Amino acid sequence: MMSALDSFSKFCRKSAKIGRDITLIQATGGNTSLKQGDRLWIKASGTALADAEIKSIFVSLDLPATLNALTSDVDSALGRFVMSGEGLRPSIETPLHALLPHSVVLHVHSVAVLAWACRVDGQTALMSRLSGLNWAWIPYARPGGALVEAVKNRLPEKPDILVLANHGLVVAGNDVDIAFALLHEVERRLALPIRSAPPANAERLMKAAQATGYEPALDAEAHAIALVAERRAIAERGSLYPDHVVFLGAPVVWREAHAVSGSPSWLIIPDAGVLLKPCLSTSAREMLRCLGLVLERIESDVPLAWLTCEDEAELLSWDAEKYRQQLSRQTVGDTEIGM
Repeated sequence: MMSALDSFSKFCRKSAKIGRDITLIQATGGNTSLKQGDRLWIKASGTALADAEIKSIFVSLDLPATLNALTSDVDSALGRFVMSGEGLRPSIETPLHALLPHSVVLHVHSVAVLAWACRVDGQTALMSRLSGLNWAWIPYARPGGALVEAVKNRLPEKPDILVLANHGLVVAGNDVDIAFALLHEVERRLALPIRSAPPANAERLMKAAQATGYEPALDAEAHAIALVAERRAIAERGSLYPDHVVFLGAPVVWREAHAVSGSPSWLIIPDAGVLLKPCLSTSAREMLRCLGLVLERIESDVPLAWLTCEDEAELLSWDAEKYRQQLSRQTVGDTEIGM
Protein backbone atom coordinates (compact mmCIF):
# COMPACT_ATOMS: atom_id res chain seq x y z
CA MET A 1 0.00 0.00 0.00
CA MET A 2 1.35 3.41 -0.97
CA SER A 3 2.31 5.68 1.95
CA ALA A 4 0.83 9.15 2.36
CA LEU A 5 4.21 10.66 1.48
CA ASP A 6 4.55 8.59 -1.70
CA SER A 7 1.00 9.46 -2.71
CA PHE A 8 1.69 13.16 -2.17
CA SER A 9 4.92 12.94 -4.20
CA LYS A 10 3.11 11.26 -7.09
CA PHE A 11 0.36 13.87 -6.86
CA CYS A 12 2.94 16.69 -7.08
CA ARG A 13 4.73 15.05 -10.00
CA LYS A 14 1.56 14.58 -12.04
CA SER A 15 0.30 18.06 -11.12
CA ALA A 16 3.53 19.60 -12.39
CA LYS A 17 3.24 17.65 -15.65
CA ILE A 18 -0.20 19.01 -16.50
CA GLY A 19 0.93 22.45 -15.27
CA ARG A 20 3.54 22.50 -18.04
CA ASP A 21 0.90 21.79 -20.70
CA ILE A 22 -0.53 25.10 -21.94
CA THR A 23 -3.51 23.30 -23.47
CA LEU A 24 -4.55 22.42 -19.89
CA ILE A 25 -3.09 25.13 -17.64
CA GLN A 26 -2.20 28.74 -18.43
CA ALA A 27 -0.13 31.02 -16.18
CA THR A 28 -1.22 30.62 -12.53
CA GLY A 29 -4.70 29.38 -13.42
CA GLY A 30 -6.03 25.92 -12.61
CA ASN A 31 -5.50 23.97 -9.42
CA THR A 32 -5.27 20.46 -8.00
CA SER A 33 -5.99 19.06 -4.54
CA LEU A 34 -5.39 15.94 -2.47
CA LYS A 35 -7.29 14.84 0.64
CA GLN A 36 -5.40 12.81 3.25
CA GLY A 37 -7.39 12.13 6.41
CA ASP A 38 -8.44 15.46 7.91
CA ARG A 39 -6.09 17.40 5.63
CA LEU A 40 -6.83 19.02 2.31
CA TRP A 41 -3.76 19.90 0.25
CA ILE A 42 -4.68 22.60 -2.29
CA LYS A 43 -2.61 24.74 -4.64
CA ALA A 44 -2.01 28.20 -3.24
CA SER A 45 -3.50 31.23 -4.96
CA GLY A 46 -1.19 32.93 -7.45
CA THR A 47 1.27 30.01 -7.71
CA ALA A 48 2.12 28.05 -10.85
CA LEU A 49 1.11 24.39 -10.98
CA ALA A 50 4.18 23.71 -13.12
CA ASP A 51 6.30 24.38 -9.99
CA ALA A 52 4.67 21.58 -7.97
CA GLU A 53 7.85 19.46 -7.89
CA ILE A 54 10.32 22.25 -7.15
CA LYS A 55 8.44 24.65 -4.86
CA SER A 56 6.07 24.42 -1.89
CA ILE A 57 2.95 25.57 -3.73
CA PHE A 58 0.39 23.51 -1.81
CA VAL A 59 -1.38 24.74 1.33
CA SER A 60 -2.66 22.27 3.93
CA LEU A 61 -6.12 22.98 5.36
CA ASP A 62 -8.18 21.51 8.17
CA LEU A 63 -10.73 19.69 6.00
CA PRO A 64 -13.58 19.32 8.57
CA ALA A 65 -13.34 23.00 9.49
CA THR A 66 -13.28 23.98 5.82
CA LEU A 67 -16.38 21.90 5.12
CA ASN A 68 -18.17 23.53 8.04
CA ALA A 69 -17.31 26.93 6.57
CA LEU A 70 -19.18 26.08 3.40
CA THR A 71 -22.38 27.02 5.20
CA SER A 72 -21.13 30.59 5.76
CA ASP A 73 -19.07 33.12 3.79
CA VAL A 74 -16.68 30.69 2.15
CA ASP A 75 -14.80 33.34 0.19
CA SER A 76 -13.52 35.03 3.35
CA ALA A 77 -13.39 32.14 5.82
CA LEU A 78 -10.75 29.85 4.34
CA GLY A 79 -7.65 31.56 5.65
CA ARG A 80 -8.56 30.57 9.23
CA PHE A 81 -8.02 26.87 8.53
CA VAL A 82 -4.51 26.91 7.05
CA MET A 83 -2.29 24.31 8.75
CA SER A 84 0.86 24.97 6.67
CA GLY A 85 1.99 26.65 3.48
CA GLU A 86 4.50 29.39 4.30
CA GLY A 87 1.86 32.08 4.65
CA LEU A 88 0.28 31.38 1.27
CA ARG A 89 -3.44 31.77 0.74
CA PRO A 90 -5.55 28.81 -0.43
CA SER A 91 -6.76 28.80 -4.02
CA ILE A 92 -9.87 30.75 -4.91
CA GLU A 93 -11.37 27.38 -5.88
CA THR A 94 -10.73 25.71 -2.49
CA PRO A 95 -14.46 25.49 -1.59
CA LEU A 96 -15.11 23.50 -4.76
CA HIS A 97 -12.28 21.06 -4.00
CA ALA A 98 -13.41 20.63 -0.40
CA LEU A 99 -17.03 20.07 -1.37
CA LEU A 100 -16.34 17.18 -3.75
CA PRO A 101 -15.99 13.91 -1.79
CA HIS A 102 -13.18 12.49 -3.95
CA SER A 103 -9.61 12.15 -2.68
CA VAL A 104 -8.12 13.89 -5.74
CA VAL A 105 -9.66 16.84 -7.59
CA LEU A 106 -8.20 18.43 -10.72
CA HIS A 107 -9.41 21.75 -12.10
CA VAL A 108 -7.99 22.74 -15.49
CA HIS A 109 -8.72 25.35 -18.13
CA SER A 110 -8.47 22.92 -21.02
CA VAL A 111 -8.63 24.70 -24.37
CA ALA A 112 -10.54 21.75 -25.84
CA VAL A 113 -13.11 21.87 -23.05
CA LEU A 114 -13.40 25.66 -23.27
CA ALA A 115 -14.24 25.33 -26.96
CA TRP A 116 -17.25 23.26 -25.88
CA ALA A 117 -18.04 25.05 -22.60
CA CYS A 118 -18.43 28.44 -24.31
CA ARG A 119 -21.12 27.13 -26.64
CA VAL A 120 -24.78 27.95 -26.08
CA ASP A 121 -25.56 24.31 -26.89
CA GLY A 122 -22.55 22.95 -25.03
CA GLN A 123 -24.44 20.69 -22.65
CA THR A 124 -26.40 19.03 -25.44
CA ALA A 125 -23.37 18.78 -27.70
CA LEU A 126 -21.37 16.89 -25.05
CA MET A 127 -23.96 14.23 -24.28
CA SER A 128 -22.74 11.78 -26.89
CA ARG A 129 -19.05 12.57 -26.39
CA LEU A 130 -19.17 11.94 -22.64
CA SER A 131 -21.65 9.08 -22.77
CA GLY A 132 -20.91 6.42 -20.18
CA LEU A 133 -19.03 8.80 -17.87
CA ASN A 134 -20.50 10.27 -14.69
CA TRP A 135 -20.55 13.96 -15.59
CA ALA A 136 -22.57 17.10 -14.99
CA TRP A 137 -22.89 20.46 -16.73
CA ILE A 138 -22.63 23.46 -14.37
CA PRO A 139 -24.08 26.78 -15.63
CA TYR A 140 -21.70 29.73 -15.37
CA ALA A 141 -21.17 31.08 -11.87
CA ARG A 142 -18.40 33.28 -10.53
CA PRO A 143 -15.51 31.19 -9.10
CA GLY A 144 -15.62 30.78 -5.33
CA GLY A 145 -18.82 30.80 -3.29
CA ALA A 146 -21.19 31.29 -6.23
CA LEU A 147 -19.70 28.30 -8.05
CA VAL A 148 -19.92 26.16 -4.91
CA GLU A 149 -23.65 26.86 -4.67
CA ALA A 150 -24.10 25.84 -8.32
CA VAL A 151 -22.17 22.59 -7.77
CA LYS A 152 -24.10 21.70 -4.61
CA ASN A 153 -27.20 21.25 -6.73
CA ARG A 154 -25.53 18.40 -8.63
CA LEU A 155 -23.83 16.62 -5.71
CA PRO A 156 -26.66 14.08 -5.21
CA GLU A 157 -25.67 12.65 -8.60
CA LYS A 158 -22.07 12.14 -7.31
CA PRO A 159 -20.44 13.31 -10.58
CA ASP A 160 -16.78 12.56 -11.26
CA ILE A 161 -16.63 15.21 -14.00
CA LEU A 162 -17.90 18.78 -13.98
CA VAL A 163 -17.95 20.80 -17.16
CA LEU A 164 -18.10 24.42 -15.99
CA ALA A 165 -19.83 26.60 -18.57
CA ASN A 166 -17.58 29.45 -19.73
CA HIS A 167 -14.91 28.35 -17.27
CA GLY A 168 -13.26 24.95 -17.59
CA LEU A 169 -13.19 21.37 -16.37
CA VAL A 170 -13.10 19.54 -13.02
CA VAL A 171 -12.36 15.82 -12.80
CA ALA A 172 -12.08 13.82 -9.60
CA GLY A 173 -11.24 10.33 -8.37
CA ASN A 174 -10.37 8.42 -5.21
CA ASP A 175 -6.81 7.74 -6.33
CA VAL A 176 -4.11 9.88 -7.95
CA ASP A 177 -3.78 7.60 -10.97
CA ILE A 178 -7.55 7.30 -11.42
CA ALA A 179 -8.11 11.06 -11.39
CA PHE A 180 -5.34 11.87 -13.87
CA ALA A 181 -6.38 8.99 -16.14
CA LEU A 182 -9.93 10.35 -16.16
CA LEU A 183 -8.62 13.79 -17.12
CA HIS A 184 -6.81 12.34 -20.11
CA GLU A 185 -9.89 10.32 -21.11
CA VAL A 186 -12.05 13.45 -21.12
CA GLU A 187 -9.40 15.27 -23.15
CA ARG A 188 -9.34 12.42 -25.66
CA ARG A 189 -13.10 12.45 -26.07
CA LEU A 190 -13.39 16.22 -26.38
CA ALA A 191 -10.47 16.79 -28.73
CA LEU A 192 -11.35 18.97 -31.71
CA PRO A 193 -9.65 19.51 -35.07
CA ILE A 194 -7.33 22.51 -35.19
CA ARG A 195 -8.17 24.88 -38.03
CA SER A 196 -5.33 26.45 -39.96
CA ALA A 197 -4.66 30.17 -40.39
CA PRO A 198 -2.48 32.23 -42.75
CA PRO A 199 0.88 33.52 -41.50
CA ALA A 200 1.20 36.95 -39.91
CA ASN A 201 2.05 39.87 -42.20
CA ALA A 202 5.47 40.83 -40.80
CA GLU A 203 5.81 44.01 -42.85
CA ARG A 204 2.46 45.47 -41.76
CA LEU A 205 3.04 44.40 -38.17
CA MET A 206 6.40 46.19 -38.00
CA LYS A 207 4.86 49.38 -39.38
CA ALA A 208 2.05 49.17 -36.85
CA ALA A 209 4.55 48.48 -34.05
CA GLN A 210 6.57 51.57 -34.97
CA ALA A 211 3.43 53.70 -35.06
CA THR A 212 1.98 52.46 -31.75
CA GLY A 213 4.96 51.53 -29.59
CA TYR A 214 3.53 48.02 -29.16
CA GLU A 215 5.39 44.81 -30.07
CA PRO A 216 4.43 41.75 -32.13
CA ALA A 217 3.16 38.67 -30.31
CA LEU A 218 5.49 35.67 -30.37
CA ASP A 219 2.88 32.96 -30.88
CA ALA A 220 1.27 32.01 -34.18
CA GLU A 221 -1.96 31.14 -32.35
CA ALA A 222 -2.19 34.72 -31.06
CA HIS A 223 -1.64 36.24 -34.50
CA ALA A 224 -4.29 33.96 -35.98
CA ILE A 225 -6.93 35.83 -33.95
CA ALA A 226 -6.36 38.84 -36.23
CA LEU A 227 -5.83 36.81 -39.39
CA VAL A 228 -9.12 34.87 -39.44
CA ALA A 229 -12.23 37.06 -39.64
CA GLU A 230 -14.42 34.75 -37.55
CA ARG A 231 -11.88 34.56 -34.72
CA ARG A 232 -11.38 38.32 -34.81
CA ALA A 233 -15.13 38.88 -34.50
CA ILE A 234 -15.33 36.59 -31.46
CA ALA A 235 -12.44 38.37 -29.73
CA GLU A 236 -13.88 41.81 -30.46
CA ARG A 237 -17.31 40.92 -29.09
CA GLY A 238 -16.20 40.09 -25.55
CA SER A 239 -14.70 37.58 -23.10
CA LEU A 240 -15.55 33.89 -23.04
CA TYR A 241 -14.12 32.87 -19.63
CA PRO A 242 -12.89 34.46 -16.36
CA ASP A 243 -9.09 34.26 -16.68
CA HIS A 244 -9.25 36.16 -19.96
CA VAL A 245 -11.04 38.98 -18.16
CA VAL A 246 -8.72 39.25 -15.16
CA PHE A 247 -5.38 38.74 -16.89
CA LEU A 248 -5.81 40.17 -20.39
CA GLY A 249 -8.88 42.25 -21.05
CA ALA A 250 -10.44 43.40 -24.31
CA PRO A 251 -8.40 44.24 -27.43
CA VAL A 252 -8.47 47.41 -29.48
CA VAL A 253 -8.68 47.10 -33.25
CA TRP A 254 -6.00 49.44 -34.60
CA ARG A 255 -6.01 50.88 -38.08
CA GLU A 256 -3.41 53.03 -39.77
CA ALA A 257 -3.37 56.77 -39.01
CA HIS A 258 -5.34 56.27 -35.79
CA ALA A 259 -3.96 56.77 -32.29
CA VAL A 260 -4.28 53.97 -29.74
CA SER A 261 -7.27 54.67 -27.52
CA GLY A 262 -6.62 54.15 -23.81
CA SER A 263 -3.98 51.66 -22.72
CA PRO A 264 -5.16 48.23 -23.93
CA SER A 265 -3.12 45.10 -23.29
CA TRP A 266 -3.21 44.10 -26.94
CA LEU A 267 -4.04 45.39 -30.39
CA ILE A 268 -5.62 43.57 -33.30
CA ILE A 269 -4.21 44.61 -36.67
CA PRO A 270 -6.80 43.17 -39.09
CA ASP A 271 -5.34 40.65 -41.54
CA ALA A 272 -1.83 41.32 -40.22
CA GLY A 273 -1.48 40.00 -36.65
CA VAL A 274 -1.49 41.00 -33.00
CA LEU A 275 0.58 43.55 -31.10
CA LEU A 276 1.17 43.50 -27.35
CA LYS A 277 1.80 46.22 -24.82
CA PRO A 278 5.57 46.05 -24.09
CA CYS A 279 5.08 45.69 -20.32
CA LEU A 280 2.40 43.02 -20.69
CA SER A 281 2.73 40.32 -18.03
CA THR A 282 3.81 36.77 -18.74
CA SER A 283 0.42 35.61 -17.46
CA ALA A 284 -1.42 37.88 -19.89
CA ARG A 285 0.71 36.66 -22.79
CA GLU A 286 -0.18 33.07 -21.94
CA MET A 287 -3.86 34.03 -21.78
CA LEU A 288 -3.64 35.52 -25.25
CA ARG A 289 -2.12 32.33 -26.59
CA CYS A 290 -4.84 30.39 -24.75
CA LEU A 291 -7.50 32.42 -26.54
CA GLY A 292 -5.85 31.63 -29.85
CA LEU A 293 -5.77 27.92 -28.97
CA VAL A 294 -9.46 27.98 -28.04
CA LEU A 295 -10.57 29.89 -31.12
CA GLU A 296 -8.72 27.61 -33.53
CA ARG A 297 -10.87 24.78 -32.17
CA ILE A 298 -14.25 26.53 -32.48
CA GLU A 299 -16.18 25.80 -35.65
CA SER A 300 -17.46 28.81 -37.57
CA ASP A 301 -21.18 28.08 -37.26
CA VAL A 302 -21.57 27.22 -33.55
CA PRO A 303 -23.52 29.57 -31.23
CA LEU A 304 -21.35 31.06 -28.47
CA ALA A 305 -22.13 32.48 -25.03
CA TRP A 306 -20.02 35.41 -23.85
CA LEU A 307 -19.64 36.64 -20.28
CA THR A 308 -21.88 39.63 -19.64
CA CYS A 309 -20.64 43.09 -18.67
CA GLU A 310 -21.96 42.36 -15.17
CA ASP A 311 -19.96 39.10 -15.03
CA GLU A 312 -16.78 40.95 -16.03
CA ALA A 313 -17.32 43.75 -13.52
CA GLU A 314 -17.91 41.22 -10.75
CA LEU A 315 -14.64 39.43 -11.54
CA LEU A 316 -12.57 42.61 -11.72
CA SER A 317 -13.89 43.95 -8.42
CA TRP A 318 -13.45 40.68 -6.53
CA ASP A 319 -10.81 40.92 -3.78
CA ALA A 320 -9.81 37.27 -4.18
CA GLU A 321 -8.94 37.82 -7.83
CA LYS A 322 -6.96 40.98 -7.06
CA TYR A 323 -4.93 38.99 -4.54
CA ARG A 324 -4.31 36.19 -7.06
CA GLN A 325 -3.07 38.64 -9.68
CA GLN A 326 -0.76 40.32 -7.17
CA LEU A 327 0.79 36.99 -6.16
CA SER A 328 1.02 35.89 -9.77
CA ARG A 329 3.09 38.95 -10.66
CA GLN A 330 5.38 38.34 -7.68
CA THR A 331 5.77 34.67 -8.59
CA VAL A 332 6.84 35.14 -12.20
CA GLY A 333 8.21 38.66 -12.07
CA ASP A 334 5.34 40.11 -14.08
CA THR A 335 4.51 43.77 -14.36
CA GLU A 336 1.00 45.19 -14.07
CA ILE A 337 -1.19 44.59 -17.07
CA GLY A 338 -3.14 47.31 -18.78
CA MET A 339 -6.86 46.70 -18.40
